[in-house]
Amino acid sequence: MLHKNTFTNYDALDKPISFAFALLKDNTDRLWFKVDYIGCYTYENNKFTHYGQNSGFENTNVYVATLNSNNEMIMTSSGEMYSFEDNRFKKIDRRNLPKGRIYFVAYDSFDNLWAGIDYVGLFKHTEGEWKEYTDNEGEHITTVDYIYNDSDSNMWIGTGNKGIYKLDKNENLINYSVDSGLIDMDVNVIMEDSQNRIWIGTQGGISIIDNNKVVDNIDTNDGLNSTKVYAFGKHEDYVLIGTADGLSIYRNNTITTLTNANGLQSNDINVLKILMHDNKAWFGTTAGITAFDIEDFLERSGLLNLYLKRIASQNDTADFNSNISHQQIKEPIQLSTSTSFVHFDFGIISYRSKSFERRYRLTGENYDSGWKTTDEDRVTLNDIFPGEFELIYSVKGFANKNTIDYTVPIIFVSPFYYEAEFWLISFLTAAAVTMLLLRLRSRKQQKDKYKTSPISVGKKSEIKKKLVELIVENESYRDSNLSLGIVAEKISVSKEHISQIVNTEFNCNFNEYVNRFRIEEAKKMLQKNGELKLNIIEVAYAVGFNNKTSFNNSFKKFVGQTPSEFKKHYHQEK
Repeated sequence: MLHKNTFTNYDALDKPISFAFALLKDNTDRLWFKVDYIGCYTYENNKFTHYGQNSGFENTNVYVATLNSNNEMIMTSSGEMYSFEDNRFKKIDRRNLPKGRIYFVAYDSFDNLWAGIDYVGLFKHTEGEWKEYTDNEGEHITTVDYIYNDSDSNMWIGTGNKGIYKLDKNENLINYSVDSGLIDMDVNVIMEDSQNRIWIGTQGGISIIDNNKVVDNIDTNDGLNSTKVYAFGKHEDYVLIGTADGLSIYRNNTITTLTNANGLQSNDINVLKILMHDNKAWFGTTAGITAFDIEDFLERSGLLNLYLKRIASQNDTADFNSNISHQQIKEPIQLSTSTSFVHFDFGIISYRSKSFERRYRLTGENYDSGWKTTDEDRVTLNDIFPGEFELIYSVKGFANKNTIDYTVPIIFVSPFYYEAEFWLISFLTAAAVTMLLLRLRSRKQQKDKYKTSPISVGKKSEIKKKLVELIVENESYRDSNLSLGIVAEKISVSKEHISQIVNTEFNCNFNEYVNRFRIEEAKKMLQKNGELKLNIIEVAYAVGFNNKTSFNNSFKKFVGQTPSEFKKHYHQEK
């Protein structure tokens, strides 16, 4: 339960307001908001001031605003630009800027003004002239929805259909699309967090870019209220996320969601920004301007999340990536009664409480263990018998007294060799052995096939040496674009002869041969993870894979474990 003053909503100032948007916080700590068709408001010293048509606007349909290093503001209204001077707005002459609705404006680190014009293009004002920027194919960037200047003087341009562009200070242009890992091509908002990562809010969720790579995507499967992300707010300890269905707090890889059920006046948080001021988050919704006392919330909400970490028995261990707020296991977990025990390990994330009251209960058809107290984050079940059950683990924080329950659905089954499926799998295993024998026979036939295009022993040794030198010694396997054709060109050998050497000498195909060295290098990097401080996807990119799925599949094929399992077991044994 939130404190009654956690959210304060302003929906009637000098006139009723709705559809408000947070614009910016200027250098005097004054907050600026726009309200559809009314103009804009400032908030300063606990007072709102309205700027409407009498303040210099020809039309009060304000959209965005930007500040330069001298606290000089440019605001757009009805597609035109206005400066703010002597407490009034003054329309700016477009000069040689093409006609069209100016949709977004932003200053860069050098106080050059950038403007995106709907269906026209992207422009920068420098040395008294407007210069257009096109993409790498020379095409106009016509749907500019957001422009952002990061701390390293890079400009980020979010579009409505082409993903996001990064223009660095040397004017090199990089495009991020779904092909490079972006979660969606329709970008709404951009922000740099306290770790200098770039957060991109889209119609399909959030992408995070770090060191020029998409390192993470976040959507409703991770706990977001909605995939439509419209606003960000930054704090050194957390990120606030405004969506079409409420507010989210991202902290310690955990997402906490807040909606009108928690006191929020409207779930629909509008595009642009969440402003941090006096320990409060200020943002616009369809119901007006809202101030969120986030420090009060974090103080009072102490216990924020309870999640399942792993299940372990004498036969097996399974890790769960369920450390997302309120995300629980939905499908029943099947366990064998042949084990003498099962451990359920839980995790608690708390912002305030350090001491907790824990208890658990196992229920099933004609069975109820009743509540049992425990001092541990582990529940151990013994004397297991077949049936469908629910394990309920409940935690209450002493500091704030709120309680969270976590329910794990379980099916305990008899040992497998008593079941009909055991005999079915036995049959399938025999069939698999037969297929393996046929495959070995096929390989022999493949070797015989190469007799029609023989390579001399000396030539074979030469090709093999060149192949090893290029791929292994020169570490070409780290190149994610490496292909059979590229290797053939580099060592001046036909693709057919390279395939023949790899198949007959290394008993694998070309991709398996390259991935073998990538995986060996990945294992070394994961073992040194404390020194390198790389996450899984960064290791994948470093050794030559261009996506996490291919890396995981290849790693498990060669090692028998996923990268996460390998890393965990190595450091545990160490």
